[in-house]
Amino acid sequence: MRKFIIFIIVALASNSIFAGGGYEPEGGWDPVTDGAKDAAIKANEDKALAVEMKKIAERTLKSATKNEVCVYYGKALRGYLKNQFLQFPNSESVVLAEAKRRNIKLDIASVKKGTIKIGMSECSMLAAWGEPESSNRSVGRWGVHTQHVYHSTYIYTENGIITSWQD
Repeated sequence: MRKFIIFIIVALASNSIFAGGGYEPEGGWDPVTDGAKDAAIKANEDKALAVEMKKIAERTLKSATKNEVCVYYGKALRGYLKNQFLQFPNSESVVLAEAKRRNIKLDIASVKKGTIKIGMSECSMLAAWGEPESSNRSVGRWGVHTQHVYHSTYIYTENGIITSWQD
């Protein structure tokens, strides 16, 4: 029995298991090359995931209302999309492309500051301040008058242009 155990130890040692080599696949094992292969596989998986997420974001934005796109556009300009559903590299470019496709123009300087001003478009207001808590519309021959309620601030628009506010 003792000779059998010694034989197994010698056989295993000659196969380099105890010599630090372990199992060697055909062609040898190179930790640098294999590590690079693993990194390349992960990079390809990450790239595929980013492409799929971009497609989902594009479909979502195409089905979004104009007001929703305005809000996302504002978040993109201020760098807030990284915490939203559009969590992939260059998510801002997808939103900006959709805004361009819809011919949405904003007062970019005011939106980036998060400020509003008289004469600003309703879309710019939404981009700067986000969705209001509520909105009240009046429709008549003169057009559409809307009161947007943001906490204790009331913003008034006529035909999509800010005319006044009360705070």
